Amino acid sequence: MEHLLENTTLKVLDLNANEITFKGCDAISKYLKGENCTLESLHLANNKCSDYGAQAIAQAIAVNKSLIHLDMTYNNINDLGLTMMAQALAHNQTLISFKLFGNHFGQSSMKLFCQLLQQEREYDWYPDFCVQFVDDHFDVAY
Repeated sequence: MEHLLENTTLKVLDLNANEITFKGCDAISKYLKGENCTLESLHLANNKCSDYGAQAIAQAIAVNKSLIHLDMTYNNINDLGLTMMAQALAHNQTLISFKLFGNHFGQSSMKLFCQLLQQEREYDWYPDFCVQFVDDHFDVAY
């Protein structure tokens, strides 16, 4: 981990399908929060991050200034973790592409993502889903 914290050249970190859990997400989060972080693309698809891992990554996303793309598809993240992700993304000005397909959106997270994707910002969002309000509830489409 200490080598990652010292790295000033890493642009892409692909850890897809590596059984990353909360502990791994917590370590990655520490790097993303660091002053030396140059990471632009983080791939964590098909892991075991769950809500706790999403919370760790979300805390980092809120303050990170280098990440442009995040892939957390199929990580068994529930509404709570997705809500934390949406709240964190509202504070991030550099991340533009994020993938969350295959997780478990609920009404709370869908409402926040709907609001987030409608907000004006310098760069457009490019998620792998859209959220719409239909018949008195939110629906997500991929």
